[in-house]
Amino acid sequence: MPLYEYECDACGHRFEKIQKFSDPLEDTCPKCGGPVHKLMSSPAIQFKGSGFYITDYAKKEHIASAKADGATADGAKADTGESRERKSEAAEKKSEAAERKGEAAERKSEAAERKGEAAEKKGEAVAKKSDASAKTETAAPAAPAKDRSS
Repeated sequence: MPLYEYECDACGHRFEKIQKFSDPLEDTCPKCGGPVHKLMSSPAIQFKGSGFYITDYAKKEHIASAKADGATADGAKADTGESRERKSEAAEKKSEAAERKGEAAERKSEAAERKGEAAEKKGEAVAKKSDASAKTETAAPAAPAKDRSS
């Protein structure tokens, strides 16, 4: 039932009254008995149940496709549930793809690290070989060849 707000013209008293649409309007002030007039006020609407959050409303593209398919309101609600399920599956797939991509990057990093370690070992081996050959050259100079023709 609607809630009406009235104001007295004589004393300025404001009051509210819950009335049916079919009930006659109030014409006298309960305080002083003077004439009253109905005030315009904002409606008191209370939404109950699900479907009143921004996340529960269908997207514009979904509504357009539903109209194109000739879907009813019940069909649109069913499509919304299916749409959420598809979105959830898509998000899951994206997450799995990102995880695989991260794993691939990790493997690539490990391979580069192993390659770097191998190059470092090779460099050390070359350096040791170079040091060893330099030591043999300085330690034992080459002896001149003896002439055996005598």
